[in-house]
Amino acid sequence: MTKKIRDIKPPKKNSKPKKIENSSKTIKNKFNWKKLWFLILTPILFGGILFFCDLTKAEIKIWPRKIEKDISTTVEITNKEQEGFDGELWLDKKIIPGRIVTSTQNVNGSFESSGIVEEKAKGVIKIYNNYSSAPQAFRAQTRLISEEGKVFRIPERVTVPGKPGSVDVEVVAAEPGEEYNIEPSTFSIPGLSGTALYGQFIGKSFQKMKGGGTYPQIMEEDINISKRQLSKKAVDQLQKEFDQLKILFNSASIEIKEFNTSNKENDKIKQFTASLKAEIKALGFKESNIENFARAYILDQIPTGNKIISNTLNIDYQIKDQNLEEGKISLKLDIFAKTYKDIKEAIIKKGLINKNISEAEIFLKNQEGINDVKVNLWPFWIKQIPGNKNKIKVKLILD
Repeated sequence: MTKKIRDIKPPKKNSKPKKIENSSKTIKNKFNWKKLWFLILTPILFGGILFFCDLTKAEIKIWPRKIEKDISTTVEITNKEQEGFDGELWLDKKIIPGRIVTSTQNVNGSFESSGIVEEKAKGVIKIYNNYSSAPQAFRAQTRLISEEGKVFRIPERVTVPGKPGSVDVEVVAAEPGEEYNIEPSTFSIPGLSGTALYGQFIGKSFQKMKGGGTYPQIMEEDINISKRQLSKKAVDQLQKEFDQLKILFNSASIEIKEFNTSNKENDKIKQFTASLKAEIKALGFKESNIENFARAYILDQIPTGNKIISNTLNIDYQIKDQNLEEGKISLKLDIFAKTYKDIKEAIIKKGLINKNISEAEIFLKNQEGINDVKVNLWPFWIKQIPGNKNKIKVKLILD
């Protein structure tokens, strides 16, 4: 029998098979993660540094020293059509162009009565003679008392005919007030008390007493006020016609052609109406010319390089003299403004470059015309003002 030869040994019992390693895991273990993070973070960090370096900036707030200027001067408004100004302002001659305007205006309005009058109630009492056939006279101011105790007087002497005679007498309340507007009543005559005549002469009213109370009344001044207010209203209407011009009421020539009121002086009424027709002549001017003149005039009075804080310019003017025939009005101007020395931004920026906050504040406060400063740097950790002047912002605080 031929013997078999084995060239491969069979595996032993219970022998474990060799573990084959995953090739991808091997590659992963060999990859350098530190190098990867370095490559990622380096450009981010570098970009961030460039970002913050590029956006560094300085904001400089400057409060200039304010100086109040209060001056007065006189200007002349002149009809430019007569003088031929062509709308120019003559600062050296203190002349401002104007324009003569004329118009007829019709206006009306309602007005309140300012007077107060207290009225006494009035009425008629019939006095009866039940005493004798002889007539009986009663002097003026004789009193008659109603059942309610209200006293009325006879204003004039009166004679009552003999029995059974009677006479109607107009009486007036002893005091003003609505409480004397009494209903029909029976009256006694207290002056006869203690005599045989008392109770034999009595009075009776058959209608309510009227007119007692407090009432508004038109006064003379109310009429005058209505005329003045309507005159002003007429000028205001003229102003609307020529809205590009300023027309001063006190400088206008007003000729009243008609004036009427619905009621007369002393009428007891709360309100009345009035109407007015007037011919008006006035010299108007542009308020912008007054403002331009005032601005130029005050700048001429302050040092060169100083400026006016625009919202502080205030102008009051009063009529000093006028002659509408010659087309002239003289105005007194009171001009007020707050001024400050102009800040040369280029010089400020140049002097601030690369300074720290303390150095910057000292530099700024040593500049003429500066009252206070505040320096803000961004980002917060930088210590110096950027070297690029374009990164420095200068802001004037004029409030």
